[in-house]
Amino acid sequence: MAATVGSKCGVPAIQPTFPVARIVGGNAARPGSWPWQAYLLRYGSFQCGGNLIHPLWVLTAAHCVEYDLSPGGYNVILGKYHKYITDPTEQRLAVSQIISHGEYSTHPTNKDLALLKLAQPVTLNQYVWPVCLVSGPGDDPPEGTRCVITGWGTTQGYNDKCDNAPLLAGKITEFMMCAGYYDSGGHDTCSGDSGGPLVCSAGGRWTLYGVTSWGEGCAQPTYPGVYARVSSMLDWIHQTMDNN
Repeated sequence: MAATVGSKCGVPAIQPTFPVARIVGGNAARPGSWPWQAYLLRYGSFQCGGNLIHPLWVLTAAHCVEYDLSPGGYNVILGKYHKYITDPTEQRLAVSQIISHGEYSTHPTNKDLALLKLAQPVTLNQYVWPVCLVSGPGDDPPEGTRCVITGWGTTQGYNDKCDNAPLLAGKITEFMMCAGYYDSGGHDTCSGDSGGPLVCSAGGRWTLYGVTSWGEGCAQPTYPGVYARVSSMLDWIHQTMDNN
């Protein structure tokens, strides 16, 4: 099973404007410019973000579903822009299967990926379109690459848990990657953005390099956000989709 749709993945029909993303330090995105952004509901309430990688599959963070792997309580919305308003572009789909990475752990939060299989394929259009996956293991953006994080999460950060926190050194494994402004803070994901994309662009095509996983506080200097590294678990993604 192909992970994306032909050679057209990662090319939004509606081009994004910059700065983007309703994140800490961010701004409202242009409607439809991130058409792979998924909105995960659990029993009708917003749970996490996600990433459309195939008409039948959404990739999210394992910690978003760790307490309930039964698919009946979940729905995925694609083509959504407003968090609390129903958009005419929305497609709401049931989830038929949830598969969390078999080696996911919480201390530390490692291999933090899960796949959601939709009950039926989404209808692809300018508001709903898959993002590209990385080309293979080790395919990571060079340091200093401009990447984007999107989601509906908190737009104000609270630093009550990181005033005296140690640096991230020693906490990062090969299945994680860091992104953010290390020196000054100011741009980061927060609660509610979990499971959403960290994408980077090359030649007008956006590729999913990371899935929002965890961090120390929000947009704090010397505490970049931590993302599940897609390249290190690409084989698991493909095998899971092929076998299910």
